[in-house]
Amino acid sequence: MHDVLDRWKTAFDSHRPDTMAEVFTPDALFLGCGPEVVAGRDAVRTYYEAVAEDRRADVTVLHTYTIGEQVARRLRGRHLQRVVGMGGEGPHVAGRAA
Repeated sequence: MHDVLDRWKTAFDSHRPDTMAEVFTPDALFLGCGPEVVAGRDAVRTYYEAVAEDRRADVTVLHTYTIGEQVARRLRGRHLQRVVGMGGEGPHVAGRAA
């Protein structure tokens, strides 16, 4: 987790949207500061391209824990719709980092 956040912060502080997007999975769901959830690396990249170049990130890891491979599969499968509230208009939650 620390490595992923360090890579993301370095890319954010250097305004490198391509590198920031690479931290996310190809099918990531992402909620930035706006009201809309976007899907996929291209959408994440587009979001970060619009962030002002003078912005800097302050990242602190408070706690990490492993939830296990089976939990991730279950959330990604049939339970995802209930958990994240997908409907006719698409997903309604933030995504996950790789």
